[in-house]
Parts: sequence; C-alpha cells; structure tokens
Amino acid sequence: MILEELVPKDPSSLKHYLSYLYETGDAGSASKAWEKRALFGFEPDWSETLRHIDFLIAKGELNKAYDLWRTKPREAGPHSQGDGNLITNGGFEREGELGTGFDWKIEAVAGAEISIDSGVSFEGKRS
Repeated sequence: MILEELVPKDPSSLKHYLSYLYETGDAGSASKAWEKRALFGFEPDWSETLRHIDFLIAKGELNKAYDLWRTKPREAGPHSQGDGNLITNGGFEREGELGTGFDWKIEAVAGAEISIDSGVSFEGKRS
C-alpha cells in the first residue's frame, strides 16, 4: 500500500524508499519495491545493485542475491562472467567491489596480514 499510494512515482523517491527499507531491515517490502523499479523509471547503477545484493545476503536471501549478481553483471559490461567460472574478480582488479556481493570478503584475522600486491600477478595487474 505504501509503495502504491504514498511513494511518488519517480526514481529518486523509490531510491530513498529503498534506502529506508534497507535501514529498517524490511526484506519483504524491499523486494517488492525492487521488483517494481521499472514502473518508477528507476534503473539502478552497479553500486545500487550491489547494495541490494548485500541486503539480500544479509537477510539470508542467497538465491535471489546470486541470481541478481549473476544476471546484472552481463548488463553492466565489465562484470561479465561469460566463462561459467563462479569466481569473480580473481585478480582483485575491481577494487571498488571488494567486500560486496559475492566478491571477496576481506576481514582482519589474528596472526595474518592481507594486502593487495601490484608487483606479482597471474592475470591483470594485481594479486
């Protein structure tokens, strides 16, 4: 009802409403709003899509999150996974995605140090 009757039908309003739903943790309403984004003219960029994917992961909606992760990259261009490999960003080349979606999650661990190495790589420029 809120989405249909109270939220103005424009991209900015839907984006703000989605942000509110993410902050309150309302997974059901966030999924409904995400599904209706085209009706509002809202075409999310990759960072907004990553935010939705991360929200779905946090809510345990892994299948929905992975489906979006797998299909949206083809539309976004440089995130393509055309070879069928489930590992993405294997060379750590897309630094802005580290820790988001199904990309690498890097956390501090006692007794270990983690860093990006620009001097050694298998493919690309980093490892």
